[in-house]
Amino acid sequence: MLTRTPKAHRNFSPSCLLILYSLLLSIPLEAQQNCQPAALTPPAPGQVIFTEQQEIDLGDVIAEHLQRNYQIIDDEETTGYLRKIGENLLKHL
Repeated sequence: MLTRTPKAHRNFSPSCLLILYSLLLSIPLEAQQNCQPAALTPPAPGQVIFTEQQEIDLGDVIAEHLQRNYQIIDDEETTGYLRKIGENLLKHL
């Protein structure tokens, strides 16, 4: 019957372990520092980036978010007042 003999354990000092640990951590950081972020180019005017169904789905998600997080005021008098303020602001731009 074969038995496995335990390997000798090495005793490392805490400062040696700290240096080894910091070296191991610095390797990935050094590799990442030289990476440039991907260049994002905006779509050309008139270029379609969503399908029609994606636009519908996005609109539904945004509408649900607005209804959940903001109070929607459905009042003609208030809407008219705000529209008048917006029109006056546009005249001065």
